Amino acid sequence: MTFLSTSDSHYRETDHKAGCHNDLNRASIEEMNRIAGVPWPAQPGSDKITKPRGVVVLGDLIDDGERAENGRKISAEQCSFFRSDFGLDGSDGRLKYPVFEGWGNHGNTASISSS
Repeated sequence: MTFLSTSDSHYRETDHKAGCHNDLNRASIEEMNRIAGVPWPAQPGSDKITKPRGVVVLGDLIDDGERAENGRKISAEQCSFFRSDFGLDGSDGRLKYPVFEGWGNHGNTASISSS
């Protein structure tokens, strides 16, 4: 049984003062989408990687908790980017596999799952 894992996607709003690396997250998702059928290296074996059952995202999905500035809901923007890229069930985002979200110290994952 194959699962993938990742962490610290830290989705940011596109005009974040420190820059935005959401495109790097999308590139990682595209790699995860292509992994099924890729051969394992000779060690541990040369069988093909089976289709992952899901992706465990260990935490820090977004860059901030419940942040708002001048009435702008920054965290909601960040959650929106995460949901459109990772999705939740393998059919509602760019990622082709279900997502199992963890809890980090930057984002409120409950707001992502229940939105």
